[in-house]
Amino acid sequence: QQRCRLPHVHTRDMAEPAPLGAPPKTVTLEEAKAILVDVNACLAENKTVLDSAKGMAGQDVMSVMMMLLPQVTQVMAPMLSKHGFPADPAGLFNLIAALSVHKDDADVAGKLATMKG
Repeated sequence: QQRCRLPHVHTRDMAEPAPLGAPPKTVTLEEAKAILVDVNACLAENKTVLDSAKGMAGQDVMSVMMMLLPQVTQVMAPMLSKHGFPADPAGLFNLIAALSVHKDDADVAGKLATMKG
């Protein structure tokens, strides 16, 4: 059973965008660990698509933002919604920030390293 489906995401399955001025979503250590399991499974399931976009983007930051970020956001949209984050680039950045709070935990640090791999 796949956790992430690639071609499309129904808007009815997406979390509501955060209202302007709302504080960013935070997660507990246990939530971070569970989310990272889902994140790494999702990234592994879509490795070919993401590697292709990464290869086309190269090392140029603007190319990464234009080519890789939309692919990662699309792949991660169901997982972002599942965990209460908006299924858009802002939600992806919010997720990364929320997970990074727990980077001193050895388990989280290992899973973050796998995610960035």
